[in-house]
Amino acid sequence: MKRTFKYRAYPKPAQEAWLFTELRHQKELQNYMLQMRSQMWEYGSISVSLYDQINHLAHLRQNNTHYSEHAQDMQVSTIKRVNVAFKHFFRRCKEGTENKGHPNYKKSVRSLTWCLRKSKGVRQNPIQKTNARHNLLKVPKLGNVAIRQHRPLIGDPKEVTLKKTARGM
Repeated sequence: MKRTFKYRAYPKPAQEAWLFTELRHQKELQNYMLQMRSQMWEYGSISVSLYDQINHLAHLRQNNTHYSEHAQDMQVSTIKRVNVAFKHFFRRCKEGTENKGHPNYKKSVRSLTWCLRKSKGVRQNPIQKTNARHNLLKVPKLGNVAIRQHRPLIGDPKEVTLKKTARGM
């Protein structure tokens, strides 16, 4: 059973600026990966897989500082999101539904997601408890962001998502 816990984040102004920059980068990466898949199929009927795109990302990170200065975990999660969109598109094509819904380019991305890695068989909890009102969430390449943890986290967290809403992060 999956459980979801929502906690409000309170980033400092510099952290908020970094998060908005990261949202913009993830939008660009998602559109680039969509374009890559579409063009490869259009020009040579070549199907691009998730692992092809992750390997391409590794190549980009080695040769381009624009990609290496952003968190790799978030970039891989964006590529996985593109892969899921194409899986659902191909499923709808097989079923023969009238509106197949080809994945669209994004004008903006509202959430940052990253998977928590295991170290020695155990995932580390990204939330650090403090004795103050706010606990700290460890975000890759950013550091600690204050969150209001109104209830305890139950279980082993596998993924973290920061979502931009009208109220803030």
